[in-house]
Amino acid sequence: MKTTILNFGGFYYSLHSNLIDSMVEMYEQTDNENENIEFDHYNELYIEYSKNYVDFLNELIGCNLKFTELISPQYYNYSTDKIECKYTKKDFNAIKKYIKLNNLQNEVEKHIKNITTSKSGFIAFYDYNEVFLPENESILIQCYLDVIIQNNTENWINYYDMQNVYELIYNY
Repeated sequence: MKTTILNFGGFYYSLHSNLIDSMVEMYEQTDNENENIEFDHYNELYIEYSKNYVDFLNELIGCNLKFTELISPQYYNYSTDKIECKYTKKDFNAIKKYIKLNNLQNEVEKHIKNITTSKSGFIAFYDYNEVFLPENESILIQCYLDVIIQNNTENWINYYDMQNVYELIYNY
């Protein structure tokens, strides 16, 4: 199995943190014998949420990515949380098929051009053609997944509604 990264937006002032924070606020306001409850299991919640995000992508694409870990930066001024996953050749082929069936090839091309073009404050590590080399398959699959994620934010919200977050919170 090979490794790739899901750039899902992280938990720092994002759609995901807003969803979780609103549910935690409701949880903390729950009257438990006239005491406010303080939720302090964010790390566990973020990991479970991330696993559910991988499950969502697996259902959407028809693959079997394996959650490895949630990578959180020490400081959020340079990057945000990312999900590390393992994938097989079969998963890679399912992702390519999804891109083709959903006519996302042009978006993938634009995304790859964007991340391989140096600009003020950013130096690209690869040039456009290097992304397609066999030894850079993990970069290509990451680009595919970036586009799939960008195009399915609303589907994620519909898939993973507030009730799911609420249930995760109450498990702790």
